[in-house]
Amino acid sequence: MTSAPASSARIRLGAFELDVHAGELLKAGHRFRVQEQPLKVLLALLEAPGQVVTREELCRRLWPSNTFVDYNHGLNNAVKRLREMMCDSPSRPRFIETVPRRGYRLVAPVETRELEERSTEISILVLPFRNISGDPSQEYFADGMTETLITSLAQVRAIHVLSRTTAMHYRDSRKSLPEIAREVKVDSVVEGSIARSGNQVRITAQLIRASDERHLWAAQYQNVFTDVFAAHAEIAHAITRELSVALGAAELSCIRATAHINPQCYDLYLQARFFWNKRTHEGLTKAVRLFEESIARGPTHALSHSGLAECSNMLGYWGFRSPAEAFPAAKDSAEKALQLDPRLADAHAARAWPLMTYFRNWRLARRELGLALEAKPQCVTAQLWLGHYHTYWGRYEDALACVRHALALEPLSAVVSSNAAFMFFMARQFAAAEEHARRAVELDSGFFPSHFWLGRACEQQGKFEEAIAEFRKAIQLSDAVVSEAGLAHVYAASGDRKSALAVAEQLRDRSRREYIPAYCLACILAGAGEKSEALTQLEGAVDAGSPWLVKMKVDPWLDPLRSSSRFSAMLASIGLMT
Repeated sequence: MTSAPASSARIRLGAFELDVHAGELLKAGHRFRVQEQPLKVLLALLEAPGQVVTREELCRRLWPSNTFVDYNHGLNNAVKRLREMMCDSPSRPRFIETVPRRGYRLVAPVETRELEERSTEISILVLPFRNISGDPSQEYFADGMTETLITSLAQVRAIHVLSRTTAMHYRDSRKSLPEIAREVKVDSVVEGSIARSGNQVRITAQLIRASDERHLWAAQYQNVFTDVFAAHAEIAHAITRELSVALGAAELSCIRATAHINPQCYDLYLQARFFWNKRTHEGLTKAVRLFEESIARGPTHALSHSGLAECSNMLGYWGFRSPAEAFPAAKDSAEKALQLDPRLADAHAARAWPLMTYFRNWRLARRELGLALEAKPQCVTAQLWLGHYHTYWGRYEDALACVRHALALEPLSAVVSSNAAFMFFMARQFAAAEEHARRAVELDSGFFPSHFWLGRACEQQGKFEEAIAEFRKAIQLSDAVVSEAGLAHVYAASGDRKSALAVAEQLRDRSRREYIPAYCLACILAGAGEKSEALTQLEGAVDAGSPWLVKMKVDPWLDPLRSSSRFSAMLASIGLMT
């Protein structure tokens, strides 16, 4: 074999880089610490790219000859952890290929270069800008400035900027800057405040070295509102300059882009993002109106079109709007965004969602998700939707690799943890689903999907009282019908068939006046033993284009119906028969 990679080298593997000296994988500015045994395996494979490295050789690398362990189990775990970090799949490997009964082969192209050829990445946390206007209605503006600065700095390859979700976790935190920096492992912190009165805006910002709280840079900007976005671009540029980060032309263009947006358009966009981030029915509805107003002021603002698509997707998915109303509109908005900015990752992900859940164009949906991740490898939404895609097909290992990657990118996000609960649930790992759902509730007790998936996980484990409590909490937080269906289903599972059927009858009555997802009724009736009527409702869901139908192949709620030829015919009609 060739000699081991030099410890001073950085090795490129597809979209990843391995910093051999630090023992870290890097991707799109994000660092992932590689544990000792997976690192040894990766280094051994790197010594002979494209060649088989035997299991015996790898075991010798991992353990001295006098060590008494289960070598095969330990090696399997080390390779599994590597694959999870790299979102790799043993069935369709992009990095590590299994050679049956022999060993493993590195199949990704390898490029080695010295660390000195590239500047060391700098990690930054942008804390939520404080609203010191004395006007709570300006909270959206402070949050928007925070999110915009994070987005701008994230375009700079040499900077690893933590996500908005992580930043918002530290709103009003009493922890010291060194404490926060140690928790999230950053070098520097940006603090700031916004004061807005009428047409006047004052912005203060400062860059602080986290280790000793030394102020590296500070500035104050007093502007009329129409100039405030130019000030924002100047802040981002000043931070990169202070950190001695050389900007490429594309990076500089991204930072300056905000300065040229119609201020009224962008202000409405910030308000819309504020309500979108609440992820409630009311919040989504307000966000739609504000995105539409933003587009009216600035028709060429791609982000507003993309945001409108995201809102329509979630309104349709949770049953707040009919599929026919929500998903064609979402697709149209995403396509308008892509006409304006073909590399906008969030727009590709927003287009993939209706293609997958409503139009059921699986091939094109998969392509859109690939384009999203190519444009922005750290796009959490695309990672989650790709996890959904694999889940619907029953490819659980691929799905869980996607959601683990999303969790590594945003460990403090209730949305990501809730999606993890969903994917583990559909993989029928109910204890793990419960664990992720509880984490999601801990991060944001007001996010109703967390309670919904916690209720489902508890029900599957026979914890009926806890499940009922969680579904009731979800109902209190939102008027999504799926929560009522969950409550009815657990009634049936716990032996209270009468109460389950009473909920089904109430929903039938409501369906005469408003949109009620037939999929929900089908699940209640299946749980209550009314199989024929459940299949009829499911056929109605097919006709209506229900987005939850893509769960048919894997959803435990539908297990009582799987032996029916009518069920198989429906599964084939949505393209999920293998």
